[in-house]
Amino acid sequence: MKKIQLEEVLPLEVYSQKRRELLQRWLAEKKERRLELGPTMSIAFENRRTVLAQIQEMIYIEKTTDPKVIAEMVEIYNAQVPGRLETSATLFIELRSEEELLDIKTYRGVAGSVYLHIGNEMVKGTPEEKRETEDTVSTVQYLRFRYTPQQVEAIKRGDPVSVEVVHPLHHVLAPMTATMARAVLADLLEGDTD
Repeated sequence: MKKIQLEEVLPLEVYSQKRRELLQRWLAEKKERRLELGPTMSIAFENRRTVLAQIQEMIYIEKTTDPKVIAEMVEIYNAQVPGRLETSATLFIELRSEEELLDIKTYRGVAGSVYLHIGNEMVKGTPEEKRETEDTVSTVQYLRFRYTPQQVEAIKRGDPVSVEVVHPLHHVLAPMTATMARAVLADLLEGDTD
């Protein structure tokens, strides 16, 4: 999948005028790409549009017009744009109470325990490094899934796809909807052309 180019990013004043319309479109797309993984986790599959939306929102929130800062944002967020035969995802650990936050250490290793099941095959997610320490775990984890051509063909055929977290304290198996599986497939096919 082609990385985001600086010239694709709308200037703050232009984005501010179009924000409501763009946000509605992006939020609808993000909704069909997000899967609940039990009561405290969810996963969202990213693509160029969702990453560009994050960049635009950061520029809007920070009210930045500095080209150097915007270029740095593009560089940082481009790490989430999937490459050939891969998808990327954001794993959210959604702890809502102080009591739940005290248990954050129980999520250590969770990002390295995420798999996609495609029919009878499994694809292990590779987490971004340095998102947890001995004392803490980031509640936002970035994963990359690399596929074989056969696994892509299996998704094309309509083989069932699910996400499984295989962790001693936080085990969950969640099937993808057909809409989500098609979105993942579209990302894989788009990435295969670059």
